[in-house]
Amino acid sequence: VTRFRWHISHPLPLLHHLVLRTQSHASCAALGFFALVGFYPLCLLLLWVSGDLLQWGAGETVIRETLREYYPEGQAFLVRNLEASVEQHGGGLTLAAVFWILLGAAGVFIPLETAFNGLWGATEHRPYWRNQAVGFLLTGGGVVLAFLFVLITAFLKTTISDLQLAPLLERASAYTALRLTALSLPVAAIFLLYRFLPNHR
Repeated sequence: VTRFRWHISHPLPLLHHLVLRTQSHASCAALGFFALVGFYPLCLLLLWVSGDLLQWGAGETVIRETLREYYPEGQAFLVRNLEASVEQHGGGLTLAAVFWILLGAAGVFIPLETAFNGLWGATEHRPYWRNQAVGFLLTGGGVVLAFLFVLITAFLKTTISDLQLAPLLERASAYTALRLTALSLPVAAIFLLYRFLPNHR
């Protein structure tokens, strides 16, 4: 932590640490790879649970709107393909398939723990199996947070619709509710990561 504070107070060494070190680029590439590998199956799982399993139309709508809001490009293409994948593979999603989807999403915690251990000054990394166990539990916690986000946002959208506001005010209120609840999700997720992921007290 002292080393990190020193870097913050001296921006040129921080620039060297983030831009010129090969390890930083390798960590970012690994994070990007695992995030891409786990993103689509996890979205498929969320849509399947909300739509096919729970028959919850409001939850499906919130997930689609969130993907359109936060995915940088080709949102319609992503949502259309996710819906087609749910239609094609939804009936074959068993507990074993859900387990492998969550385990695949947990892969992002391998490079992330390595980076946090370096930042926190941990002397050694967890063994691979322990990293996967912690990552799997954190992924499960993230899925629970995601469903809480969908539940709260769907409830707020339904409440706003029941108020029968003017169309512009209703859209603005729904957008604000989506943004506020979407802000609380990463705050809680970051707390979980910083508290439990580094192999350090």
